[in-house]
Amino acid sequence: MARTFTVAQIADRIRELIDAEQMRALSPDELRRRISSSYARYYAKLVGCGLGFPTEVTQSITASGDTYALPADHFSTQRVDYFNGTLWIPLWEVDIRELHNVQYSNFGGYSFCYRLAGPSLILYPPPAVGGTYRHIYCPAPVDLTLDTQTLDGVCGWEEAVILDAAIHAVMKWEGETADLRAERQALDERIDAEVQMRSLNKAKRIVINRRYHWDRGYEFDADVRDAADWWPWR
Repeated sequence: MARTFTVAQIADRIRELIDAEQMRALSPDELRRRISSSYARYYAKLVGCGLGFPTEVTQSITASGDTYALPADHFSTQRVDYFNGTLWIPLWEVDIRELHNVQYSNFGGYSFCYRLAGPSLILYPPPAVGGTYRHIYCPAPVDLTLDTQTLDGVCGWEEAVILDAAIHAVMKWEGETADLRAERQALDERIDAEVQMRSLNKAKRIVINRRYHWDRGYEFDADVRDAADWWPWR
């Protein structure tokens, strides 16, 4: 990790920022709770860019039905794949309003779509028993309750946590927060611009113009006859 700080260090920097080294409005426990809440906001911002921060976790699934409980630490699904014995084949994410387009006859014994529903991951059509799938997801941020716990600022972005927590601290005694909010907005925009620098090698999304059909092989999008029969291919 490039820039690691303890919760205690972040708390000290908040006090310095708002010139309140001896402040009494917030107890140490409440300040840690503010830091944890602000860290969750910052964490979600980095997950949203889809560049592998934080480290993803893999949930292995051996098919025994169509509905599976999401892991207790699940925050954001990145992808779901089916293993055909040789390759991991990505599944499409389907919206509940699009389920009428999904072919429910289990033509090959495997699922080609999924969706999240509350605490569950649902595969469509229902897979044959014993099939192998993987669910790659970002875990939820940990709750920062101890001074010794750490967070990674990556590129000076820990200031986002400091500014956000400082705003809530100042609000506690009904102080003025306009300058802090303006600085936080500028930093948010900077993070949005800089986060793409984590990986500059190629485009982050691939536009697929041909796919693999289970009984017809490769065909281009212009040849699509029944979109529900298609495997997205890598």
